[in-house]
Amino acid sequence: MFLFRVDESINASGTIVTEFQRKTVSHSQIKSIDNVYIKEGEFVAQGALLIQLDNKIELMQLGRLNISRSTLYLTKHRIEAALKDQKIIFYSALAKTLNREFLDGQGHVKENEIFKLAQSALLSSKISYAKQIERINGSIKSFDIQTSNSKFQLDIINQQLASANILAAKKLTKKSLIYSLLQQQSNLKHSLQLLEIDKQRARHQRTQIKAEFKKYNSELKLQLYLRLMDVDLNLKSTETEIGILRDKLAKLQLHASAQGIIFNMLPLHAGYIIRPGEALLQIIPEHEKLVIDSRLPDSKIKGIHINLATKIYPKAANRLFDKPIDGIVTHVSTDALTNTRLGENLYLIRIEANDTSNLIAGMSVDLHFITGNVRLVEYILSPLFKRIQ
Repeated sequence: MFLFRVDESINASGTIVTEFQRKTVSHSQIKSIDNVYIKEGEFVAQGALLIQLDNKIELMQLGRLNISRSTLYLTKHRIEAALKDQKIIFYSALAKTLNREFLDGQGHVKENEIFKLAQSALLSSKISYAKQIERINGSIKSFDIQTSNSKFQLDIINQQLASANILAAKKLTKKSLIYSLLQQQSNLKHSLQLLEIDKQRARHQRTQIKAEFKKYNSELKLQLYLRLMDVDLNLKSTETEIGILRDKLAKLQLHASAQGIIFNMLPLHAGYIIRPGEALLQIIPEHEKLVIDSRLPDSKIKGIHINLATKIYPKAANRLFDKPIDGIVTHVSTDALTNTRLGENLYLIRIEANDTSNLIAGMSVDLHFITGNVRLVEYILSPLFKRIQ
């Protein structure tokens, strides 16, 4: 019985991991954590929210931009309605007052005050032009009446003058009467000429006022088109800023890039300040090839080599009754990693198990690296020999 041979091994612990596809979760900026929704070893679905970073400042900025965008859209709608309906004067105040005292302390347009002024401008402008046209039309009408009366009087004078000439030829009237009628006739003709000049002047003035009104409308229309272009540019800029800010807000929510197990998670909590690029946690994806990682100190690395047979025991296994899982060493690091806390060098060892059906990523296991075999009696007495040595 004591001649029976048993395996000689180096014992260590390890962790089940995926071979290649660990997903590291990090962020590119210094930020504080607002909330943590997961814990070490938890299974998460792809796209699940893991960590919410502080986004209060970004939300305030987005709110201000949304208000600004709404104001710009309202302005754009009103200007377009004005241009479409040809209500140019009514909306002229909008183009003229946006950069004056009609801005509040935050730079927002006081729409109600602007359009009250616009309505007042509309009424005053219309009344002003209408009164001028009405006054000129009244003058022209008065000139027409005076002309009609003067022509009527001239006809009477002409008739009287014809009768007086007949009587004068028969020496039945005085020449002074004829001279008086001729003077009246001359005065009436001169008066008619002056009335015609006044009418022409009034008509010309009316034409000028109408042309001025038309030009005023054209200028206001041009102003509104220019203002509309300015609003469109501001809208485009605001939409771009909103898009950038929304992308930034989305990046402040850290989501799972794959379905799997949370692994190597830092002690994260609300208020925790993360550093740029800091690995906050890893996700071991589901259905990836599982391997075991172990780290051995200098004192145990001797005799460990690639293809070395290994016995794998899950932590929950009963060593007396549960059969170990067979595996082999597939990688031994050539460079050691220094563990500053323990003050020793550690070498990374990777093992592949023959059967991973009962293994889960993140599970801890015990490893027995089979370095040889000895007789049972040697195995039993080995601790005593080592103590004596």
